[in-house]
Amino acid sequence: MGSNDKLEFGGDYSGFFTDDGDVRYRMVGLFRQADGQQDGSTMDHYYVAPSFAWDITDRTHFTLLSSFLKKDGVPTSGFLPLYGTVLDTPYGKINPKTHLGEPDRDHTKLEQYSVGYEFSHEFENGLTASQNFRWGRLDIDQLSTFVYGSDNDRLGNRGYSYTNGTSDTYSVDNRVLKEFNFGVASNTVMAGIDYQHNKTDGVNTGFGTTVSSIDLFNPVHSPDFILETADPYNLKTEQLGFYLSNQMNINDMFDINLNVRQNQAESTVDGTKAYDVDHTTYGAGLMYHAPLGISPYLSYSTSFKPTTGKDASGRFYEPYEGEQFEVGVKYEPEWIDGLFTLAYFDLTEKNALVSDSSNVQVQAGERTNKGVELQADLNLTDNLATQFAYTHNDSDQVLSVGNTVRTPLIPNDQFSAKVSYQFIGDTILNGLKLGAGVRYVGSSTDEQWYPGVKIDSYTLVDAMLSYPLAEQFNLQINATNLGDEEYVSGCSFYCYYGESRSVDMRVTYQW
Repeated sequence: MGSNDKLEFGGDYSGFFTDDGDVRYRMVGLFRQADGQQDGSTMDHYYVAPSFAWDITDRTHFTLLSSFLKKDGVPTSGFLPLYGTVLDTPYGKINPKTHLGEPDRDHTKLEQYSVGYEFSHEFENGLTASQNFRWGRLDIDQLSTFVYGSDNDRLGNRGYSYTNGTSDTYSVDNRVLKEFNFGVASNTVMAGIDYQHNKTDGVNTGFGTTVSSIDLFNPVHSPDFILETADPYNLKTEQLGFYLSNQMNINDMFDINLNVRQNQAESTVDGTKAYDVDHTTYGAGLMYHAPLGISPYLSYSTSFKPTTGKDASGRFYEPYEGEQFEVGVKYEPEWIDGLFTLAYFDLTEKNALVSDSSNVQVQAGERTNKGVELQADLNLTDNLATQFAYTHNDSDQVLSVGNTVRTPLIPNDQFSAKVSYQFIGDTILNGLKLGAGVRYVGSSTDEQWYPGVKIDSYTLVDAMLSYPLAEQFNLQINATNLGDEEYVSGCSFYCYYGESRSVDMRVTYQW
């Protein structure tokens, strides 16, 4: 239980159907109800996931997996204008708790089902063949009202987004795996074929305009607006992939990973074929285990992901493509129990989605991310542990020829530090663990829509406490944003408040 009237109960129970343990079962369940940060927003979650496992023989295994998720409540209305969030007004700032949607009308009703299996068999020659299958369905009915701009005084201009539809997805993955040695080199080779199919149908209004304006600082709600006729949509994607990979270790000194994948993808939008493409992706990595715990590495990879739909101008989305190069070093010293990692990355994305004023995203030009990551995980003593992480990322988004801006929502610098101390000894404090952390997120911009405006950096403090009440009972308290800092996390046409202080207590029992 915790902040915002949060109440959660969950369980994970497993056991044997047979005395020898060859047939097993497991049941996972969860119920959670909690209010959102904005007044009037709330959500109930119901989740259950039964599964069944059968060791048919010592070499043949079968697992049946299923799940059901239901969400029912009033969504938050977190899309806000620059005016009143980043920019001050004669009336102050918009209160982060103020709901500028229509909590008496807005709703989210979601049900998600899935069922699938995992099957594997190891032949006597060491070859392992496996097949995984999964089918899933999503039913959603959602209405969300939001503010997208203002009159630069007290009134916020509003729109709404409405969708009601279903999505069916099934996928199957067949692969074989073989381990073998060649001299001082050990290899694990895997080859496979997979297929994915998704079909989505329903009606959608991405940006409805029949909602009245609202006072940003003293809202009076008007839930009785008329929903415009929603546009029907029919989306279908299919992807067939052939892949081959090899993981090699040479004399415990070199790790070499190589992979290649051939993709065939089709997308159909409202009965019209959007694309039918073939695309090959590659990956390669090399790590050298040098003396003194130093392991330099480098890697290169390309990626491909089908994307379906169209923007507000009716242009079909193209598949997402990526290319990343990374070089770094891992250091595991002998003089301390810890791991240091330093990496430089260079990522180029093509056909990434960019926010649009229509509330329907658009694909612009390339997006690049270049930067450095540094991380240190240290166990200073048997009681004291620390974690440090720093990221510097220069990210640019091409909007059109000759027009490149800094990517919104992505700060140049981020830093985090955590420290934890656990009491050990024959006292009542034995097992007590205390932790604290600080997160710094640097400033960001939205040069596409608000050139010259900077979204300020922010620093948050978190804390935790864990204590074993008994051998099988454990108590844990987590607190995020302990100082209840009010901040804007970023803007990309819309601006978003960050999460306020949250404190929750969790008691677990294990038998």
